[in-house]
Amino acid sequence: MTFEDLPLLSVAHRDEYERHYRASGTRLSDMCFTSRYAWGEAFAYRVAVHRGGFVLASNGGCFTEPHLTMPLGEIGRDDLLAIVERAAPWFAQKGRPVKVMYIDEPLLPLFQDLTGFAVRTWFDDDFSDYVYDAEALRSLAGSSLHGQRNHVNRFLREHPDWTCSDIAPTDRDDCLRIVADWCAERGFDCLDHAKSDYVPIRRVFDALAELPVHGAMLRAGDRPVAFSLGSRGNAGTAVVHFEKAAAGFRGAYAAISRFTAERAFPEASLVNREEDMGNDGIRAAKAALGPMAKLRKYNALIERV
Repeated sequence: MTFEDLPLLSVAHRDEYERHYRASGTRLSDMCFTSRYAWGEAFAYRVAVHRGGFVLASNGGCFTEPHLTMPLGEIGRDDLLAIVERAAPWFAQKGRPVKVMYIDEPLLPLFQDLTGFAVRTWFDDDFSDYVYDAEALRSLAGSSLHGQRNHVNRFLREHPDWTCSDIAPTDRDDCLRIVADWCAERGFDCLDHAKSDYVPIRRVFDALAELPVHGAMLRAGDRPVAFSLGSRGNAGTAVVHFEKAAAGFRGAYAAISRFTAERAFPEASLVNREEDMGNDGIRAAKAALGPMAKLRKYNALIERV
């Protein structure tokens, strides 16, 4: 594999990526095409297809180290071994073992007994996905979600002129303003990938007509309040990649969460709301919604022996 010869990930790869993604059965939020495309610039993703596996290769981009994403498709151990063999010289040039990221737990057996290689796998719970019962997020019924229900009712009561619609290209500027204001309040450069998801969100909006995106836009009168952007994942799961609310609207996050499950993904049985990244505030917010489970994302370091 010569990294520089591989094509950069683009929307033109969507259909092929989606076929391999569906065949893989992976449940991880990161492996949805919308997620990888959104963050494609930050990771400098390039595309390789080998032995039936669709692989993204990164030189590390602006905030991690060289890696491959878990190959997508119906691949076996021999296919994985062939992919690793092909990638190994590129990693060796950098003095590194092959690193594979975003491995769903059911796929770990593929990494056992890779001939000629030693493999170490691990996960970091800060990056485990939170998974919820979709109907519970729609109804907010029961005592455990009483607080969320109160937050939504407060928003509806304080803003009787609220409206919620499907996300659309015309919402772009209002949504980006919400993100830019969020960054300004914290003194962040909104173009810094390590501090903000402004650029990934902008990438999604700029290609919205070509991406498998579903989401919601919440307004109070003509004021933009909150928005979400998500995908339909595998196994009846909706995946919420981005969710933002403007300051000064109490209950807005609870409301956009409910309306996203209700309006953007009415057929979903589960909702994956991604990871907390070790942030205490995000962790508390995700816990308050009553997750059913957390999905571990494994990494593998593969060294020739």
